[in-house]
Amino acid sequence: MDDIRTNGIEDKIVSVLNAKASQEELAEVRQWLSESDGNRRLYDEYAAIWASSWSLRRHNDYQPDVAWTLLSKRMKMEKADTQYGIPIRKIVMVAAMIAVVFLAGMSVHYFSDQSAKDMSPLTYTEYSSPYGSKSKVKLPDGSMVWLNAGSFIRYSSDFNITNREIYLEGECYFDVAHHENISFQVQTSTITVKALGTAFNVKAYPEESFVETTVERGAVQLIDPMSSSQETTILRARQKAVAVKAVQPVEKPKETPLQDNEPSKIKSQKYIPMTNVEVNSNVKTEAYTSWKDTRWIIEREKLSSFAVKLERRYNVRFVFDDEELKDYVFSAKLEDETLNQVLEAIKLTAPILYKVQQNTVYLSRNKSFK
Repeated sequence: MDDIRTNGIEDKIVSVLNAKASQEELAEVRQWLSESDGNRRLYDEYAAIWASSWSLRRHNDYQPDVAWTLLSKRMKMEKADTQYGIPIRKIVMVAAMIAVVFLAGMSVHYFSDQSAKDMSPLTYTEYSSPYGSKSKVKLPDGSMVWLNAGSFIRYSSDFNITNREIYLEGECYFDVAHHENISFQVQTSTITVKALGTAFNVKAYPEESFVETTVERGAVQLIDPMSSSQETTILRARQKAVAVKAVQPVEKPKETPLQDNEPSKIKSQKYIPMTNVEVNSNVKTEAYTSWKDTRWIIEREKLSSFAVKLERRYNVRFVFDDEELKDYVFSAKLEDETLNQVLEAIKLTAPILYKVQQNTVYLSRNKSFK
């Protein structure tokens, strides 16, 4: 069994996970991690507990006294003959169970990956936001992430220690905390977005033919991870870049939530090369980032793409009776409107009729539907 030496390191680990650690504390934690595999496992387990507790704290319906009572009772029931009275991994399991009770609109998963070069496993944290919802997450470095509907992210327990790398599928808005020594990177199936301290939006749904990056504040660097050239694209505030995928998706993937002990969907993600990057300047960033706010702004958008956003936001499916309807252009400012209110607004501004059956919205230009 590995010799786990704490030496009062717990307080410094807490500071690291809460993004309050000094450079000296970060260096001390890194040194402690390098001393043994047992230290690495203990840190991974602390990080998993921290992620669960943050997820709970962010919801208004979280009751800390109730959660702590449940956790304490379970710890006493599961008491084992170990150095800590109960295996830390048991606490992680209980914390995850409590998270399931109190979390709404977001799921959290923890799992390990065994490296061939390093026999100590890394713990991965994955957040997902299903269709019909959006979520907000605080990362261990203090950065904030908003997840749009049908999105999920993944990062390892090395986050904010040796790297700040996140893998994304879907759409997220990032407000990145500055770190002098470790750059912040968002990896998608096509490009990597690198930032030091900025606010930006990345849209990378697997069913769409492009990856879109919009910078609201600061600057980011777009990197093709498979390119042999050193050329990169720099985006600054009020700029948007669209990277077109060389391999076009042929089928919209079905959303299936992860089950316990199931490998991550991101883990097997394949790289999709891009053909080109188109950069636009002086864009109205709120048209690409306001999905996370109370007021959602739609700026001259074709109904074909607007309908896709509505599908994710309200967890429905759109069917067009007439393909020409997709070319109608809409602008709107929406504030917590229901789906029916949005459809009524569309009906009033264009010669479009609609019919809703279960989770399907039918659009037609005729008085009767086919």
